[in-house]
Amino acid sequence: MKIQKYGFVVGLMAMAVLMVSQSAVAESLQYKPENAREFPSHSGLREMDPPGGFFMNFIHGSNSTLAVYRSEQGRGRDLPLRINRHAEETGTVLYGSVLFRAGYGTEFTRILRAGDSILIPKCMPHGGIFGWDNNEETLLVSTFTEKYVEYGPDDTGGVPGEFAAKLSYDAESGVAASEECARMEGAPPVTWTVDSLRADGAKLK
Repeated sequence: MKIQKYGFVVGLMAMAVLMVSQSAVAESLQYKPENAREFPSHSGLREMDPPGGFFMNFIHGSNSTLAVYRSEQGRGRDLPLRINRHAEETGTVLYGSVLFRAGYGTEFTRILRAGDSILIPKCMPHGGIFGWDNNEETLLVSTFTEKYVEYGPDDTGGVPGEFAAKLSYDAESGVAASEECARMEGAPPVTWTVDSLRADGAKLK
């Protein structure tokens, strides 16, 4: 897992993009009929119920997924979020804070704040509690390196099983894993819960 502040690094990345040759840019912008598709309509975030106060939306490209997560002010610390295992994911906190943990044990626990980014390896158990600092409104965006179909359909019809489980929380449903991660062999048991994360977070500054 990696965490770093944006700023100078973003500037360097922007310069690197500008230095790409015109021929390379032209090649990347060539129209390819097989990549043409009708983009879905996403009118807004979907609220998790119960208990409410947490919203999600997932937008799919051809080979990746963009996710948006938001918690309301005064609600984040009490949200019963689930532990997840899925494709490699990168995320950035735009505002607010997230108490975050990744790993089968307690090996990686951090408080992520505005500008902090995280990289989560494929099938690594992880979860977080939003609004950790002051129970403030928090917004986090993330991308999955693979098209994560468990996190929502390409069109607006229907909601797949894992997304539905997140929208209607069940404390007894266990870790939410993509089909590939659920088939992993030899993985150790997850030794923490969101409740134990909340207790451990009280010890962090």
